[in-house]
Amino acid sequence: MFIASSFRSPRQLAFFPFALSAASAIPNGRQPDSSACKLPAVPAAHYSEGHGVKFDCAPSFGTMRAKMIFVDFPDAIDRGIPPPLDRNEIPAAVDWFRNSSFGSLNLQIDFDGSRYYRMPRPSTSYSFERNLTAETHQKYMDHALDAWLAFPNVTVPHVTSTNGPLVDVLYIVPTRKASAITFTTTSSIPVHTTRGHYVARKGVTLGHEDLKLWGPRLLNHETGHAMCLPDLYPLPVGCTQKYVGNWDLMANTGGHSPDFFAWHKWKLGWLLDSEVDCIIGTGSTTHTLSPVEIMGGGAHTKAVVVRHNSTTVFVVEVRSNLGNNHGAYSQGVLLYMVATDVETGKGPVRVLDANPGLKGERCESDWLDDAPLSLERATSFTAEEWGVTNMPCVGGGVEQGIRG
Repeated sequence: MFIASSFRSPRQLAFFPFALSAASAIPNGRQPDSSACKLPAVPAAHYSEGHGVKFDCAPSFGTMRAKMIFVDFPDAIDRGIPPPLDRNEIPAAVDWFRNSSFGSLNLQIDFDGSRYYRMPRPSTSYSFERNLTAETHQKYMDHALDAWLAFPNVTVPHVTSTNGPLVDVLYIVPTRKASAITFTTTSSIPVHTTRGHYVARKGVTLGHEDLKLWGPRLLNHETGHAMCLPDLYPLPVGCTQKYVGNWDLMANTGGHSPDFFAWHKWKLGWLLDSEVDCIIGTGSTTHTLSPVEIMGGGAHTKAVVVRHNSTTVFVVEVRSNLGNNHGAYSQGVLLYMVATDVETGKGPVRVLDANPGLKGERCESDWLDDAPLSLERATSFTAEEWGVTNMPCVGGGVEQGIRG
């Protein structure tokens, strides 16, 4: 069983017994070292949800160094100065990471707001549509770097794969007049100058209106990609909230509960192995969880991970309206699956809905807002395909049941 912190206050407790049936794929064992549930990345799955991705990821621990430059175009000339993102947007993005990582990640952005660097081609020539090719995207970044380096007094040290990169992330922001640069995307490959200088592990190119539309969390989402986190919304098209609702920034930048899943925090090194309980066998075990948004909170454990097989786990965590989730519509025990062999945009994480009967009252984009178990809605849930059933929920003097 697991015991989860209450959703009203981290000092209160709600009790959720948790049982496993014989359907669990790995026998003989209950709570081994959590490394048994730390499934490795699957190389064939682009941006795999597994641990240990070998993709020249930006660091998720310590200081992440970044550079931000601005560009305009022959058909979208901007004679002004770039917007002062260093006043509001950048500090907000830095604070978001600091809160989510419990102080483990410090994003440092070298903000060059002195001017727009002129691109050599019209903005319309870069074919910035959702079917943008990697080659065209690379050419766009090459031109931005060339424009930056061509300016007097701009020098880049001769950094290579052995002594580089210059920074971990390069942000390229177009003038808002460049309406042809329609969306934001992050490169999957390192950024080099045409002369071979190793500039950044990942490059982020922003859409002309996206920061205005999405605010600072857009930087957090794209920087999440730089740390090798996948998109949790459907690609190439589909309802943004299809797989996980509004429960993680990598699904919906504007979601009401955007803090990263416990699985992501564990993968990024923000949760210790000792803060994750791993289950690989059958039987019943007891766990005390505290909200994933805050450090501590009355319980040491932040997640329970049930290993289903070599590529799939079932995860249990507690969501509150604390920290980065201060605007959460609902709170409770959130249940979801993670598949390390499913690539970005294809549903590598899927939230399980404990309250499917509420769908008819809400828009499709909100269907999973009521997904968690709570004392106000469903207090039990069965996931037979995982070999997992819930037993009585006890909280605030109320007892309700689950049994496997």
